[in-house]
Amino acid sequence: MIEPLPETSSAAPPAAVSATQGAYQAIRQMIITGELAPGEKLKIEHLKDRMNTGASPIREALTLLVSDQLVERLGQRGFRAAPVSQENFGEILKLRCALE
Repeated sequence: MIEPLPETSSAAPPAAVSATQGAYQAIRQMIITGELAPGEKLKIEHLKDRMNTGASPIREALTLLVSDQLVERLGQRGFRAAPVSQENFGEILKLRCALE
């Protein structure tokens, strides 16, 4: 039987990962619940103050949310919450019904 390796202290510091993950989860939740309106500009300074974290975790979280299509990158002008439409909702609903 193979035993798992013991944890070592030489791993990357978890603080940076947890700060980014925390920011990701918080912003994702704010978008999903409507606390951040569809199409709303997401200013890093505002989010940083609101979540009491640094700018780097916010930027990294927003980049992750771009890949989830919950946030849009506006070139050199920052980020915004992805817009929603009745057409997109209908498409998502049909896909969920087909999958279930």
